[in-house]
Amino acid sequence: MKLAPNSAEARNNLGVNYLARKKSAQAAAEFEKAAAIDPSKESAWFNLGMASLQMSNVDRAVTALERARALARRDPQIALALAEARLRARQTDAAIEELRGLDEQSHGDPQVLVTIGVLLQRNGRSHEASEYFQRVAAGSAAAPLIWEAAHKSGNEGDYQSAWSLLMLLSSSRDNDAEWNELAGYTAFQPNRIESAMQYLQKAIRLNPNNEDYYLELGEVLGQNNAIPAVVTVLEAASRLMPELHACRMHAHSEEHGVFRNG
Repeated sequence: MKLAPNSAEARNNLGVNYLARKKSAQAAAEFEKAAAIDPSKESAWFNLGMASLQMSNVDRAVTALERARALARRDPQIALALAEARLRARQTDAAIEELRGLDEQSHGDPQVLVTIGVLLQRNGRSHEASEYFQRVAAGSAAAPLIWEAAHKSGNEGDYQSAWSLLMLLSSSRDNDAEWNELAGYTAFQPNRIESAMQYLQKAIRLNPNNEDYYLELGEVLGQNNAIPAVVTVLEAASRLMPELHACRMHAHSEEHGVFRNG
């Protein structure tokens, strides 16, 4: 920037680095400058919109993403971001219209349908989300795509979307340990405690040699102050696992607060 203060590309790239370091305000300032220097640079407008969303400045996000959309009409990433900004700004009809247009543009691409469904679910539009999820589930070879999307949603902390996607696979993967583990963990996060315990216990029965399943069941029990049950679970695990793994369980329990003082 010292060498080229009027470079839109340099300011945009500096903003991207600020954004990666979670410095949204500094990032937004650089993106605004980049867009002012070169108003035709759609990446600067898009990035300004994303930074504004992170700062919950939804009006500025909508404005910036509309500019990006006008410059790149067929960019699905911009369309999705604009739809989310409009949902958060309570411009529901415009958001739904944007998503329908993206659906038509993609000719029903299952990856796009899943992404739209997750976006709607994340923004409290469960009914519309379910329609997109069901369309994906009806397609051929949908299971791997749904499974991948459920994993991604769970990793991002979007447990409701992960749960909805996993339920689409319940009939085909009910006896799969990995499915039961993920269903149990996502059920636990929105406080479906009984379901979480049932799924995690079944995961253990299906694969008793996976220590992570014991740890997660212990976490569910610990969050409900069922400390004797936690001890029983971890003792059962330690009998099956090498001593090294038992040490890891103790560390995991302390890290996640399974055992509480008093």
